[in-house]
Amino acid sequence: MTRTMNRFAMSLALSDAEVAISDLRREIKEGQHDSDGCMALGVPFQYVLWQLCIAWHSRWLTDDELNKMSQAENDLLRDSIPNWGLSFQLVDIDQPDMFNPRDAPA
Repeated sequence: MTRTMNRFAMSLALSDAEVAISDLRREIKEGQHDSDGCMALGVPFQYVLWQLCIAWHSRWLTDDELNKMSQAENDLLRDSIPNWGLSFQLVDIDQPDMFNPRDAPA
């Protein structure tokens, strides 16, 4: 059986990411996050990243396969960040300090 790309699942996750980015952009422009620490500001960024991961990993899964996934499997789909060979690396949200001088040690 030849798999086809699950355009619906990918499109749905990308649409969710698009809405979340639009909302976050508006909130930042309005100054709603000016006093947020890394953890609070990280929540909306995390949601966007989750949606991008879901879109990527669901590309070859059927709707039936996606619907039968356990919560643990869904979490793995959501939390597995593809590297695409581009040297991505995970860092703590407040590291390195050079990107976050407000929270850097004195």
